[in-house]
Amino acid sequence: DAGETARTIAATAAAQESALTALTAQVEQLADASARTSGDTDRLAEQAMTAARGQADLEHVVANLGELADDLERLARHFAVGS
Repeated sequence: DAGETARTIAATAAAQESALTALTAQVEQLADASARTSGDTDRLAEQAMTAARGQADLEHVVANLGELADDLERLARHFAVGS
């Protein structure tokens, strides 16, 4: 009868609405997790860039120390020859 069909339709609609609400909550949780992951990725990228700059600075200092060592060695040879 029409009343039974209407109740079935209403029950189905209520179940679908409940499922949609649950699905919406899951999508929101995934969006939040994605935003956190994106933020973490951005922070890690910044840390990697900082580390790379630090590595480049360190390599520059090591090269300068090598040049200084060469200069000191030449100076020491000069005094050794001169003595």
